[in-house]
Amino acid sequence: MIFFLIYFLFFQSGLEVSYDYNYFYSNDTFYLNFGYKIPYSNLIFFYQKEGIYFSRFLIKLIFGDIILEKIDTIILNNYEETVSNKTKTGEINLAIFNKGLNKEFKILIKDLNSEREYSKKLVIDFNKPNLFINCNQRENVRLSIGDSLIFQIFSYKLEEEIYYQIINPEGRVIRKDRLLNNFLKILLVDLSLFSQSGNYQIEFFNKKVKKNFSFYLDLPFYLSDKDYFKKVSYLLYVATPNEMKELKKAKREEREIKWQEFWKKKDISEEEYFSKVEYCEKNFGRGDKGVFSDRAKIYFQYGEPDYIENFPYEIDKKPYIKWYYYRYNKEFTFVDLKGFGEYVLVSEK
Repeated sequence: MIFFLIYFLFFQSGLEVSYDYNYFYSNDTFYLNFGYKIPYSNLIFFYQKEGIYFSRFLIKLIFGDIILEKIDTIILNNYEETVSNKTKTGEINLAIFNKGLNKEFKILIKDLNSEREYSKKLVIDFNKPNLFINCNQRENVRLSIGDSLIFQIFSYKLEEEIYYQIINPEGRVIRKDRLLNNFLKILLVDLSLFSQSGNYQIEFFNKKVKKNFSFYLDLPFYLSDKDYFKKVSYLLYVATPNEMKELKKAKREEREIKWQEFWKKKDISEEEYFSKVEYCEKNFGRGDKGVFSDRAKIYFQYGEPDYIENFPYEIDKKPYIKWYYYRYNKEFTFVDLKGFGEYVLVSEK
């Protein structure tokens, strides 16, 4: 009964949609771009076959007597993504040759798997300055080094100069300049600017308006200073201090080759080693130091313990854990000395 009630309420609730729209008016032609974002978790996905989940929704833009429709589809390969915080982004565009325009338009988005809807009536202020940004890539796209972003920028009732700036994943402005015309091409080749993976923002702005465009840059780890040095630091259980020093001082163009040469000398494969790193980060990372914790040191030396005893609530004692290795006749005791989950090795028998 409770499950049915939750299910019923979910299907009766409306869709959660965030949106933005841009417009400009040129030579008696009105251009309107409506962009939308819908969280996966707010859509209904049907299981199709062979681990495929799909969702379909209708987007309808109504402008006076003109109706534009399109059906958007999402296809995912695992259930976890269907309930994740990821979003589906898209847009619908309209161009009308008309001098006497209606100022109102309506947007309707319907989840075709559940019939749930989102509708909104919007009013355009033709006296309000605006920027219309068109790009060869969709927003929030994943890009690689060597890709390009090509923008067309149309201003509406803006006399002041327009600027743009690129903001890196750490929130730092890495380039700022004035737009010389309504065209901007950004090549993702300068590693002194695009030096790390993550979400980048491009802002177009002047005193009156501001428009943002986001994209994710996915660099190979050896081209990203942040990712490369982090990965080298994880080698403390397989590399000598001198080997780590050599890897750290390698030039960016040398890193891939030196990394490959390093693993050719090791008895353990890169994949196997980093699966252990991942295990430590997952199991010893909450309140503790992950791969740099005392538990990780013992884990890398002896593997997973044969038996674990937890003592979280003994009177007049701090929480502690015992690891037993019967095959090595070893016993290790770790104590949470500060009470925040950082377990320190205090005895070995």
